[in-house]
Amino acid sequence: ATHRSKVESRQDVTAATPPPSVVAEAFYQAALRHQQANKPVEAEILYKKLLELEPEHYNAMNNLGVIYMSQKMNHEAIEVFNHIIALKGDFADPYYNLACLYAQTGNTPRSLWSLKVAVSMNKEFKDWAKEDKDLEKIRHTPEFKRICGK
Repeated sequence: ATHRSKVESRQDVTAATPPPSVVAEAFYQAALRHQQANKPVEAEILYKKLLELEPEHYNAMNNLGVIYMSQKMNHEAIEVFNHIIALKGDFADPYYNLACLYAQTGNTPRSLWSLKVAVSMNKEFKDWAKEDKDLEKIRHTPEFKRICGK
C-alpha cells in the first residue's frame, strides 16, 4: 500500500485547478447569461469576480459599465468606460456606450464625439446607431447624419 503525503495531495489539487483564463471565461459566460436574463445584480457580482482574476478583461469591464448605465448609475458607468479607454484606447465599445449614455443625459456634443470615435474604429456601429433607442435624442442632428449616413 502506498501512502501519499499531504504535500503530494496538495500538489494534485493544484494541478487539477483550472487555469485562471478557464475560470475567468466561466465567470464571463455566467455573468453574460445573468445580464441577458435581466439579472443585473448577479451579473455585476460575477463580472467583479472575473475582474479580480483578469483585471484587463475589457469585455467584462464594458458590460459592467452597461449594467451601471441601465441602472442610471451614470457616474460609475462613465468611470468604467473611461478606464477602459485609458487602458485600451482602440476598443470601440466603450466609446459607443458613452455616446449612448451622453445622448440619454442630454449631452449632445459629447455623445456625437463619442459616436464619431466609435464609428471610426468599427463601421458596424453606423447601423447599430441608426436603430439604437439610446441615441434617439441625437439622431435628428446634422452631425449624426454625417457620422452614420441617412
